[in-house]
Amino acid sequence: PRSTLFPYTTLFRSADRTSRTLARVDVPADPRHVLVFTHSLLVGGGQLWLQELLTGLVKQHGWSATVVTPGDGPLRDDCAAMGIPVHLTSPYRVGDIAAYEGHVGELALLARTSGAGVALVNTLGSFSAVDAAKRAGLPTAWVVHESFPLPDFSYLNWGAAGLAPVVRSRWERCLADADRLLFVADATREMFVGYSAPERCRTIRYGTPMVRFGGRTPDRRRARARELLGVPSDAVLVLNVGVMEPRKMQGTLIAAVDRVRRQHPHLLLAVVGHHPSPYGLAMSDLVARDGLDGHVNLVPIQRDPTPWFHAADLFVNSSDVESLPRSILEAVCCGVPVLARV
Repeated sequence: PRSTLFPYTTLFRSADRTSRTLARVDVPADPRHVLVFTHSLLVGGGQLWLQELLTGLVKQHGWSATVVTPGDGPLRDDCAAMGIPVHLTSPYRVGDIAAYEGHVGELALLARTSGAGVALVNTLGSFSAVDAAKRAGLPTAWVVHESFPLPDFSYLNWGAAGLAPVVRSRWERCLADADRLLFVADATREMFVGYSAPERCRTIRYGTPMVRFGGRTPDRRRARARELLGVPSDAVLVLNVGVMEPRKMQGTLIAAVDRVRRQHPHLLLAVVGHHPSPYGLAMSDLVARDGLDGHVNLVPIQRDPTPWFHAADLFVNSSDVESLPRSILEAVCCGVPVLARV
C-alpha cells in the first residue's frame, strides 16, 4: 500500500538529495581536527567526560575541535576558553522520517564543510549525528554511556509511541555503521556488541582528576571543607552526587533518611545535583512535607563537588541504572567509603 511505502520513498529521495548536495562540496579535511556532536553542554557526567577529553586533545596534543550541540549550557564557556567554536543546532528530529532526513542532511553538510577529519558523537540518543557524520564521509567514533536496552531508552526519551519505525531502523543501522563504538564499562559493551562487529567495540573507562588526592582526605582538609560548606563537625555526612533524575533514585534515599533519623540524630544527607525539574521539585516537596530540612540538604548542581567529597563520611550511589559512575571514582579517590546498589 502507498501508505506503507511512503516513509521509505521519502527516505530514499531525501538521502539521494543529501548525497548529491554533499558531492558538490570539496573542503580539505584536517586529520587532527575533530568534529564533536554532543547532546548537551550542561553539567553532567557524560558532558564532563567529554570536556576532559577535549581539554587533553586541544591543550596537550595540539588538536583542534568544533562542537555541535542542541543543548546550550555553562560548558560552552570552557570551549570558548580553549578556542573551540560551538554550533548550536535544534533538537534532533526523530518524530518522522521527513524531519529526520532534513536535519541529518543539514548536519551532514555542516560536517563536510567543517574541515574536520574525524567525528566523535557523545551519548546514545545522538544517533542522528552518527548518520550525518558517516554520510559526510568522516570516520566516526560513538561514545555510549547509557546502560539501557534500546526499547527502554526509547521509551524513557520518546515515550510510548517511540521512534517512527524507519527512524528506529536508522538508529540500529548507525550502531552497525559507526567505525568505533566506545563504552565506559564492559557490561554496557556486552549490551550493544550484537549491533556491531566485536572488533569495532572498545571499553575505555572513565578517569578523574581527583586521582591526585591519593585515596585519602587529611583531617585538616576535611575540617576546612566542613567549615566552608556549613556542615557541623559532629554530623555523620552521607553524600550523594548526581544530576537529580528518577533513575538515580534520590527519592528512595531521602525516604530512607526519614526512617532512620530518630535513631541517628546526627545524620545529614547531602544530595548534590538538585535542579528545578519536575523530579527535583518533587524531592523538594518530599523534604518539606516530611520535615527533613535538618537532615537532608538538597544542593544545586556543582561544577566542582570536591569539597563535598572531602567533607563526607559515606558516599551512597542510589541509582537504579548506571554504567560507570564518575561519582564513585571520585569518592574512592578522596578515601570515602562507598555504598552502592547492585
